[in-house]
Amino acid sequence: KVSINVSAAQLMNVGFYDKVVEIVNKYEINPNNICLEMTETILISSIDRGSKLAQDFINMGFEISLDDFGTG
Repeated sequence: KVSINVSAAQLMNVGFYDKVVEIVNKYEINPNNICLEMTETILISSIDRGSKLAQDFINMGFEISLDDFGTG
């Protein structure tokens, strides 16, 4: 499994999800092998968008982890 740190700028970018889906499909990457790390601050700062995006990635098969949990 590979972990990828997702920045606040990436998460708030409207086309981020679509770009990730495009890359996964283009290179035939199995999302089950990828963990996307997001800080809880990012998710809380935009709870509706952040939780929807996290759920969309989970539905695709990605693992989500909270990075720096409890520090923010």
